[in-house]
Amino acid sequence: MPHRFDEAVCAVCARYAQGYGYAPKGAKRPIAWVCEDPECIQVARETYEMPNDEFNRIERLAHADAGHALERYCDRIGKTDFREFDQTEFEEAMASVFSEYHEAMKGRLKNEAPF
Repeated sequence: MPHRFDEAVCAVCARYAQGYGYAPKGAKRPIAWVCEDPECIQVARETYEMPNDEFNRIERLAHADAGHALERYCDRIGKTDFREFDQTEFEEAMASVFSEYHEAMKGRLKNEAPF
């Protein structure tokens, strides 16, 4: 099941869900839980009925965006072998990947809505 129906994960950006959720009255799907970002709440409303295949397509694009963020980070520090990363470089690399993924999911879903 896509992360958008996992109660611990924001249905839009995949950050930690904060107890906010959306499901239209009479919905046959679970609640789409979201983080505290008001934009994520709105995007969850606009994309709730999105077919899973379409959501998965958007998620794959966000994965690619995150991969490009990692490439840019590696280029910036001049390292491509993760074994050569010190702890700070590794943490910064992961932060750049996750940040790009969160923003890509939110932006790509927002640009796909409404249906």
